[in-house]
Amino acid sequence: QVNVAAAVQTQAGDDNLAHIAGANYPVCGMAKAVAASASPEIAMKHLTSLVEVVVTNASSAPLTVSEIKFVAEEAIVGAFNVDVTKDAPSYSAAAADKVSSTATLNVTGAKELATGTSAKYYFAVKPFTAKSGTNLIVSVNGIERILEMTKDVTFTAGLKKEIKFEYDLVLAPEVTASKVAFSECDIEWTSDGLAQSFNIYVNGELFKEGLSAETLSYHVTGLKTGVENTIEVE
Repeated sequence: QVNVAAAVQTQAGDDNLAHIAGANYPVCGMAKAVAASASPEIAMKHLTSLVEVVVTNASSAPLTVSEIKFVAEEAIVGAFNVDVTKDAPSYSAAAADKVSSTATLNVTGAKELATGTSAKYYFAVKPFTAKSGTNLIVSVNGIERILEMTKDVTFTAGLKKEIKFEYDLVLAPEVTASKVAFSECDIEWTSDGLAQSFNIYVNGELFKEGLSAETLSYHVTGLKTGVENTIEVE
């Protein structure tokens, strides 16, 4: 039984592979029928694959990467029973509660990424094949992207597979007002699909809090008459 890859891994800074070593990146080897007078020569094999996530800041605001998640449709981290007697190691979960399909990378000491710049982050995972028609999910700081497999993609033991991630966060919804009458109006706004909830502010004061992500319109009351009013959606 081997902890092939930890469910939660930690990388210090950007473009740093120091954490992909030792117990976090195990290897194995075998020697058979070695004569007592001989020194064994053992060919070592990697038990994990390396995922390189290249994050590009496509947003207008500086980005500091703090957490990346990589999700497959099968268990890719945790404790596995590994059979190393064949040409290629084979894996089976040690127990259902000891493996996970989600690998989490915590990033400490990362630098701010200005718009248009990139950095690299690394996961160790159990070797697996993402079959055509399945999905991989990658999220950076909670912003999620679904990668639909149009062909089989194999994450091979001892080799690196690159995944590109464009972090593009729309910071402000577009708000429009209609049916303005005395102290009331209707407002509508757009969503980039990433927001989890909305708040409405009228003249700088909180008017409505915690509207669902599916809510894209609201009837606003209590406006001041005869003067300009400001309505903001957060």
